[in-house]
Amino acid sequence: MTRHVSTSEVGKELASLLEAVEDGEEVIITRDGEPVARLLPMRPHARREVRDTIRRIRQLRRGMRLGDLDWRALRDTGRG
Repeated sequence: MTRHVSTSEVGKELASLLEAVEDGEEVIITRDGEPVARLLPMRPHARREVRDTIRRIRQLRRGMRLGDLDWRALRDTGRG
């Protein structure tokens, strides 16, 4: 997805623009309606991929059962 933002809006919206870029969005900065710059993520879609992976793991986890075992007890076994 590409968002177009005027130079006058960039200063007010910089934090949200950077967040959008981190999420894989491309931002085109325009002056008088003409593109003058483009913000691109350093690692395209990395943040979105991480969120999607976490969501899939949580979905898988919902159906998993340990029977009579307590996962907290298993986790804490051997902790001092």
